[in-house]
Amino acid sequence: PHSDIDLLVTVTVRLDETTRRALINDLLETSASPGESEILRAVEVTIVVHDDIIPWRYPAKRELQFGEWQRNDILAGIFEPATIDIDLA
Repeated sequence: PHSDIDLLVTVTVRLDETTRRALINDLLETSASPGESEILRAVEVTIVVHDDIIPWRYPAKRELQFGEWQRNDILAGIFEPATIDIDLA
């Protein structure tokens, strides 16, 4: 209950800004910092585009990442763009 749930999601197309913001808003409602909720768990979601990882290339490109450590930035309107992620392996 004190750790986050890690999810890796593969999509076939890049996320447009409307979809990206809608997903992040939904994740804000379904995730909570550890110990903050008796019902919700913290989630970390990483989304990749299929063609960016097949065939595998390192470093991989991440389309979107959400985690509780980003909550304050997101609420302030700061959203991470798609980026190369050396930790995605």
